[in-house]
Amino acid sequence: MAFWFSVPRELVASQSAPTVLSSLVILNSFWFKRFIFTVILWSTRIVLALSLVRLFPARTPARILSMLLVAIMLCFLVATFLISATTCHRKTALLLANEPTDCTKGFAGFALVDAFVFVGDIGGDILLVICPLYWFWNIRLPTKERRLILLAFCGNMLTLSFVVIYVILVALSVGNTVVDQYLIRVGMARLEVAISLFVCNFTVVSTSIYRLVQKMRRKSESGPSNEAQNASTRSDTYRLTQYYTSSSSSGRSQTHMTLTEISSFPSESARESFTEHRL
Repeated sequence: MAFWFSVPRELVASQSAPTVLSSLVILNSFWFKRFIFTVILWSTRIVLALSLVRLFPARTPARILSMLLVAIMLCFLVATFLISATTCHRKTALLLANEPTDCTKGFAGFALVDAFVFVGDIGGDILLVICPLYWFWNIRLPTKERRLILLAFCGNMLTLSFVVIYVILVALSVGNTVVDQYLIRVGMARLEVAISLFVCNFTVVSTSIYRLVQKMRRKSESGPSNEAQNASTRSDTYRLTQYYTSSSSSGRSQTHMTLTEISSFPSESARESFTEHRL
């Protein structure tokens, strides 16, 4: 919604970005746009790191490293806020999008905030891809479960690829007009957030679907065998009942059974069922 309202039609038609952006003070504030964008983007990475923490037992090296990974993501989030808000001089406390001047330059003349955001995005996504691969590679798990875990956490490679494409497109648009650069930056930023949310939810949805499929598969595979076992149990219970009934009616002790008679009742569940029934 912020993108839709902050880029009206007259902005593209008039090519007067500073004038139009100045009239949309609230929508173009750093706290309304860049702040929310950064929170959503890094929250998805923090959630993925927290899902790694839940997979390992307490006090294990992998769990401690997973918690360290969460702390790193939080530090990146705070650092992004501080650098975005302090490295450029603005006129008002709203930190409007068209106000930054005299931004601190970093390596090769790039603005420090842009360079740090790019490095942070690349570093965070690389950590979320490498750490699960390293921790789960030598763990002995069933093949399907292992593939599912690696696939779920390697989904962050999609976000990593998009960040690289985003930086390339922004670099190629340097010679374009102000409006074109703004549209490319804002549009690509929104797509990056959408992909991050998709990857974050993919981890939860994929595991839920996998559990559902496994449950249905076990139910379908164990259905015939359970029915046969239940039928055998009912048959053995009936035979035990007939035996004890005939023994009681003839006055014979119920404990005098030959080995042949005992071996004819192979089902332990039938004997337990009969014992419970008599009690």
